[in-house]
Amino acid sequence: MTNWPQYLRDERARKISSIEQMLSGACKITWTTQGITTDLSDEIIADNRKHIAEIEQLLTAAGEPFDA
Repeated sequence: MTNWPQYLRDERARKISSIEQMLSGACKITWTTQGITTDLSDEIIADNRKHIAEIEQLLTAAGEPFDA
């Protein structure tokens, strides 16, 4: 069973990896509706960066390292 600090570290690492993949072009997230495709990668990157900052604040407040 994973404790909450480890869960947050795992989520942080997953989001960092996701950002790296999208920035490198290895992965792209799009939405297609009525034949129009919209690239949502920039929005997802911004959301992930926001979430990473929130996770880091929680870990810092708990005295937990970002990587363990």
